Amino acid sequence: MKTFDDVLASIGDFGTYQKRLYAFCVIPNMLTASLTLITVFTLNEHHHSCQIPEVPINSTHDLSTLQYVNSSRDVSILFGNHSNGSHNQEALQCHISSCNETSNMTSQTKCTKWEYSTDEMSKTPISDFDLVCDNVVLRSHASMVFFGGTLVGVILAGMLGDVVGRKPVMVIGVFTLTISSMACVWSYNYQMFLVTRFLTGLSSLMVFAPCMLIPMEMVGPTKRVFVGIIIELLWCIGEVVLCGLAYFIRDWRTLQLVLAIPCVLLLAYTVIIPESPRWLLLVGRRKQAMQILRKIAKVNGTTLTGEITEVCRESGSLRDILTLLKKPKLVLRWTIVSFIWFAISLSYYGLILNAGRIGGNIYLNFLVSAIVEALGYSSCLVINDRFGRKIMNCGSLVLTGVACLSTILTTQLGGESLSWFTITLSMIGKFGVSAAFGNIFIYTSELFPTSSRSFILSSSNIFARIGSLISPYIADLSLLVDSMFGKALPLIIFGCLGLSAGLVSLVLPETLNATLPDTINDILSADDKDSKRTWKHYHNDQDNDAMLGMPLRSSS
Repeated sequence: MKTFDDVLASIGDFGTYQKRLYAFCVIPNMLTASLTLITVFTLNEHHHSCQIPEVPINSTHDLSTLQYVNSSRDVSILFGNHSNGSHNQEALQCHISSCNETSNMTSQTKCTKWEYSTDEMSKTPISDFDLVCDNVVLRSHASMVFFGGTLVGVILAGMLGDVVGRKPVMVIGVFTLTISSMACVWSYNYQMFLVTRFLTGLSSLMVFAPCMLIPMEMVGPTKRVFVGIIIELLWCIGEVVLCGLAYFIRDWRTLQLVLAIPCVLLLAYTVIIPESPRWLLLVGRRKQAMQILRKIAKVNGTTLTGEITEVCRESGSLRDILTLLKKPKLVLRWTIVSFIWFAISLSYYGLILNAGRIGGNIYLNFLVSAIVEALGYSSCLVINDRFGRKIMNCGSLVLTGVACLSTILTTQLGGESLSWFTITLSMIGKFGVSAAFGNIFIYTSELFPTSSRSFILSSSNIFARIGSLISPYIADLSLLVDSMFGKALPLIIFGCLGLSAGLVSLVLPETLNATLPDTINDILSADDKDSKRTWKHYHNDQDNDAMLGMPLRSSS
């Protein structure tokens, strides 16, 4: 009996063909990293003050307008005062303070136009659409809409990918991504900006998922863990590229255009990238699958011999899933794992979006954050197989929790003088959550049987997307609570989530070198302490697990 992996081993499970294909397919990961995180710069705090209109000298303002004053946002900055005779007007962030020197009467009115600083960005969606003061929450909505698109994208990519194939999903995604990312440049109002960001999030996932699945399905089992970490590192390179571009390009439309242009090059992928031969075999299109396999063998300098007589189908039936839901032990395990995915995704994106609000230079913060993230992923290669998945998962999340919660001390006791320490603690938290990110895919795959593994990974990914949906609102709490405590508040929430997720993971069993369970009975009958552990068996049996456990990001 010859399986698909047997054939891959004979023609080269990571030969020249796979390496070339993989080199093409990781490029979208860098692009989607930049398109996902561009709002760290474009929707960061844009300093502003009211634009003082030309009003008659003798005009007065009702003192009842003072009820609208929000002292957390009304501080005199940047543009100073405007005097006209005995009438003095001061531009605040959200109000205009008017003082009549003759009567010594002061009033405040809400402003309708603003002037914006050009210190960090010359133009942003904030300045173009006036997303300030009463409209400040619209910034969070803009980030949330993108992550909402990725949630819809992961569902569509999963369903359509199994029905019509990986490549058709990628083709739809490439065209939609190119059009939406370009259209975003010419957004003439806030509503159009939201629509284009939603479509960009949706399509980026529809491009990323097939571009990762197709090469993964052509790589041998022993290479998938390594390849998975490389995917994560390419995401970090995309972050570094974005940081460099944002530093030199301070107009958000120009920056968006520079990032959108490479999407046009992805149109060539509709010709370059083949369909997954594994999927073709699963749906009975054997002739097309064998043609691709022969091409792989030719490029790898090998020969395809024999026929594939068995293709393992990882997706479980409805009966398997219902059986799992009837087992309290597995339901508890699934609940814990879903919460961990939710906490990791929310904390990960929240820490990135918060990079410009913890003090210091946003560009330097973001660059250091990307480097720290890469170190976190790399630590998985060292720690995971030496100390185990459970220790790795618990330790990294507890580290995130302790580091983020410690910012209470630095902000309340040291204030601005210890802002560098707050930034350091935030970066330690980012290192921990990144390490957990790289570990959770493998850990989840090993915790559940083959018969329901696809369902578990897909549902966990949805919980992760929900976490990313909420993250912009948590990160923006510092805009609503204007104090040193407000600066620490998002980090406190991330810390509580990380610490909670790390502690509840202690309930889960260790899976290092454990036999990969094929059925629910394998889990229920296994003794965690005495079960036979064979890491080799894990590698031989794991097929679509690593593939289905694609990054939580949109590239996530």
